[in-house]
Amino acid sequence: MSMPREYIKALVDLLTDEQVEALRVILESIVRRAGETPQGKGAEAGLEEGYAAVSEANLREVEAALPAQAEAVLREGS
Repeated sequence: MSMPREYIKALVDLLTDEQVEALRVILESIVRRAGETPQGKGAEAGLEEGYAAVSEANLREVEAALPAQAEAVLREGS
């Protein structure tokens, strides 16, 4: 199971700081919905801060950039 994690880590290294922030918000949302995050004030405050910091345009930018960046990572690994 470490191979997919290493692949994701390599993709994250290619992102801009804004894209990483957008990805953090997405991942926290997924984890929270799955019930794996403590429902304390710290987690809630972090999500609210993330949503306030990331606009819809940044999310579209992340989605658009990932396929090309994934291809570049695969080429480097071959």
